[in-house]
Amino acid sequence: MLHILVLIIMTITPSTLTKSDVLSKVEAGESFNVRLRFANTHDYLYAVECDYTEDERRRRVLTFPLDVEIQKNTALDWLLEPVQQPGQQENETAVIRLSSVKYPGEYLLAGTDDLTLDMNRRKVYTWKEKGTDFSQWGGPDQWILLDSATRAADDRSKSNYLALRNKKFDEDLYASSDRFELDHKFGTVYTWRQDSEIRDSASGTETQTNAWEILVISQKDQST
Repeated sequence: MLHILVLIIMTITPSTLTKSDVLSKVEAGESFNVRLRFANTHDYLYAVECDYTEDERRRRVLTFPLDVEIQKNTALDWLLEPVQQPGQQENETAVIRLSSVKYPGEYLLAGTDDLTLDMNRRKVYTWKEKGTDFSQWGGPDQWILLDSATRAADDRSKSNYLALRNKKFDEDLYASSDRFELDHKFGTVYTWRQDSEIRDSASGTETQTNAWEILVISQKDQST
């Protein structure tokens, strides 16, 4: 008898959501897996391995380049969870939390003032102590989804770009021009602490400095 082995491979297929689709899902209270891609470099938000963590409680979050083995790398994947605000009405500001898919229960948050890089830049992390009540710190794990006000570098899909603003600090998430000191294939990510336009960014001039695309992650069976 001839036996035919069929290998089922789970492939991760990210597809860009329109801005209105993202906001509609959040408004409906839907949680879903995403990747966040910086608009100009097309690098992805990335939760780093333990070797590169800041300390025993904080895991550094960086950007990861498009052309380096990204297809099955779940360190790029995030669970987007809507945050229902007390007394929130329809069409009010969309507030979310992001937790790492590879490191479940680790939420993206902006660091405290004593851990900022300098007067302009605040480091971002995932918090490795799962189950922490962040409300005691004013909610540094909450992010507001906003229209990104500046132009895209190529205008390819500018209607899909959103800014992520930390709710506690009122600071936008952005990709810096600096490379990560321990491994230069990674880019650094911060929130911008000043009211002025972001000047330290991988975006360059006349391009978006706080713009991210949100790609939804779906798994499809592929037979070989």
